[in-house]
This record gives sequence, C-alpha cells and structure tokens, in this order.
Amino acid sequence: MLLENFDAHGSEIIQPTQLFQPLNDFPKIIIATFFGDLFRKFVSDNKLEKIINLGSINGNMNVYRYHLDGIDLGIIMAPIGAPSCVARLEELNALGAKHFITFGTCGVLDSTIDRGQIVIPTTAIRDEGTSYHYQPASDEIAIDSASLAILRSTFIKNNISFEEGKTWSTDAFYRETTQKFVERKNAGCKFVDMETSAIFAWSKFRKVSAYPFFTTADNLDSSEWERRSDFEINIPTSLKVAFCIAKEIVEGERIE
Repeated sequence: MLLENFDAHGSEIIQPTQLFQPLNDFPKIIIATFFGDLFRKFVSDNKLEKIINLGSINGNMNVYRYHLDGIDLGIIMAPIGAPSCVARLEELNALGAKHFITFGTCGVLDSTIDRGQIVIPTTAIRDEGTSYHYQPASDEIAIDSASLAILRSTFIKNNISFEEGKTWSTDAFYRETTQKFVERKNAGCKFVDMETSAIFAWSKFRKVSAYPFFTTADNLDSSEWERRSDFEINIPTSLKVAFCIAKEIVEGERIE
C-alpha cells in the first residue's frame, strides 16, 4: 500500500521555511485551539497583538501574541483535520515555535465517561493519512514520554480531574461505522478525534514537543448517537488548562 512507503530521508520539494522565515521574537510556546468562538472572543477581549498571518486561499489565519505572567505565548485557531492542522504546525515551527499545546473536543467510545471531562490521549490509532508521511507505517503511535509527564504533572499540581487512554484518530467522522466502533473499542480506544495521531507523528519527526488534550463531547457508545451539545461543556476551562500547561513547560524547560 502507498501509505507503507515512508520516505524518511528524501529531500522535501516544498519546505515551510520557503514560505515563513524564522522570527527572532516569535513565541516558543503555541496554544492552538479548535474552539473558534473561544479563540475569537479571547483575541477581542484581550486586544491581542497580531504577529503574522498564515493565510491561504481559505482566508486569514492569524497568530496572536499573549503575555501570561511573563510567558510569551502564540495563540492561534487550529484548523480541523489532520492535513490542515499539521501544515499549520509546520509553519509555526518554521517561525520558531518548539512547544505546541492543542485542545478541542473528542467523542467517547465509553458511555461511562461523562461529557466535559479533560482527557490526555496517550496512544492513537492511525486511521488518517497524514501521519504516514512523518513516521513509518504502524497501527498505533504513542505520545512522547516527556510530553505525557508534563501533562500529568500539570493536572495533578492544579487539581484538575482527568482521564487518559487511547484515541482513534480518523479522517472521516461520517464513516465511523458500527463495525469500526466495535473494532476500535475492542482495541482499547476510549476516545475518537481527527488529528492526534498525525500530531504525534509530526512532532516526533520534527523533534518538537506536542501536548494535546481534549474535552469529552459526543458519545458513540449508545444505541443511537448522543450529540452532547458543546454548550453543555465548560469550554473556557480548557483555555485555563492550556495556560497551566504552558507554565509547567516553562518551569520544566526554563523557556524565557
């Protein structure tokens, strides 16, 4: 199969640095949220400084600067889906970022997991295409141990209740069939998302640090799909969690 043909050493025809040169004062830590309304409100309420526009034919995608207790952060809205998400992370890395905190919602494959629960994905099933361009073919990929330690330490220190476990990263949420659900649950998956396995693979290939977490939303473990509206989730709490992670990164890595 084509996805098994991983080219680890081939020269890249198009490189992110051809489009975006490193900026001396670009933040080393990026917070990338999939929550569009949260992102827009936070930027507006805090009158954030725009650093750069990672625009495409889809339109603008601005990176903003935010100062958190002396920590310089980059804030961006992450695009949904592995290819677009990883492409933006590539560009942020080219500009100078090294640590990437990503957060959004995930579905659950276990009905006992409540909505609104903070989740650490420790392993991801690679049911998407992007990761195979960054790591050799395999069914699963794990989070970097140092990143996992940072996430766990953050949540424990700040008394944040959390779940952790395997996620199913898929490109096609409208093709999450009953049979696939059973197979993934039997394989140990608790969650389902669209980007995590690609983020893990990309971060390992580029030798940068990724810290993904979720807030649980819809439930697949039912006779009928349970949407569990996002309005029932305390989304602003996720941003506070991201800030806690950033502080833990600085404490552990001594980032200025």
